[in-house]
Amino acid sequence: MPYVSVWSDFVEQACALYTSSPSRTRYTWKYRVADHEVVLKVTDDTRPPVMYRSSLSSELKLVESWNMVFMKMATSKAPDAHQILHDIEEERKAELEAAKKKGGGGGGAGGKSKK
Repeated sequence: MPYVSVWSDFVEQACALYTSSPSRTRYTWKYRVADHEVVLKVTDDTRPPVMYRSSLSSELKLVESWNMVFMKMATSKAPDAHQILHDIEEERKAELEAAKKKGGGGGGAGGKSKK
């Protein structure tokens, strides 16, 4: 089965598949430890699945966003994937701005160090 190589193409194709048959479409993902890669698959069992894989840790945020998009589409009465994607990106930007205003940049220990 061929994998989609560009993230935006995967999202477009997966959203199109979902909107064409929302009651039959399902989404699975798995993390393959041996290969250090995540594999995403969207299918409705009537057409070839849309699949994406990546071994880049920087793309894990994209996977998290996709999880949110798919869950929001699945629980909406009239899902609009593009609007959901836009809303999620706006939420993410607001979270980043709030973190910058707090002066947080990660670090995990809250600025305290052990001596």
